[in-house]
Amino acid sequence: LAPAPAPSHPTLSSPQDLRSVLLQDYLFRGLVVDSSYQGLPYLFEKSPSYLSMPSTQIAALKAMLPSVRLLVILRDPSRRAYSHFQHSCIKGAVVVASNLSRVTVVKCRTATCARGEAKRRASHLLGLPTSRLTVASYPCHPRLFHQALLPFSQTPFDASADPQTLLRQLNVSITTLHGPAALIARGFYSLHLDRWREFFPPEQLMVLSFETLFFDPIPSLSSIESFLGVPHVDFSSSLVRNTRGGFTPVELNNLTKANVEPYLPMLPETETFLARVFASANAHLARSHPHIIRAWAKI
Repeated sequence: LAPAPAPSHPTLSSPQDLRSVLLQDYLFRGLVVDSSYQGLPYLFEKSPSYLSMPSTQIAALKAMLPSVRLLVILRDPSRRAYSHFQHSCIKGAVVVASNLSRVTVVKCRTATCARGEAKRRASHLLGLPTSRLTVASYPCHPRLFHQALLPFSQTPFDASADPQTLLRQLNVSITTLHGPAALIARGFYSLHLDRWREFFPPEQLMVLSFETLFFDPIPSLSSIESFLGVPHVDFSSSLVRNTRGGFTPVELNNLTKANVEPYLPMLPETETFLARVFASANAHLARSHPHIIRAWAKI
């Protein structure tokens, strides 16, 4: 949340320069360019990719919106990775090689990938002809998720190493936004939060458990209102329980992913691998946000 766009970064002479630094289309349109937002008391924006932004982009955001309030909602990283993979499957971004030998996740130019584009991008990544590639259909089988992670599960690593060392062992960059590596990188929350805290003080950053918000939303929404300093709203009559056990705003009931066909649980061996990968990062997160780890343990 931000009260209004602040003056642009002193080194940015135009909106195009700002866009080249932030590289976040939603933020660019919502907070800087779209005149329909002018005059509103508050501006809101969200994206799961913002937490992984490079530090240069975080610095530009700080310069543009110095008083912004930041809400970080963290899901159990293993479940987050699997949900991320299935969401990519919905978008048509999961591509499978013949005989399930290799699986990758591609980045497309639009929200939903055209089949031809997804296969061409996967062909470049995998070094295989498009004739040997297939775009997976949602819901993706959990075996495909396991195959997508094979390059990492087959790489030796020390699960007790500090998070930065472990990522280096897996050859994964913390700011990776796309592809199979992003399934892992985005779950190293403690490292992401450390980078954001270099630019924003604690009073501008609230960290909340996705699971708590999902299964017990009313108290969570009240605490969010207090943090943001916005007027209180009685949400008790505005939420309905959905088929997954969580809640959905009444007016969005037919537009939410809660009504999408559910997918199968991940394979036990995949879950074991991800638990080892995220153990060190979760331990670091527990030092500053033990309530987050406790919330994950309840699910």
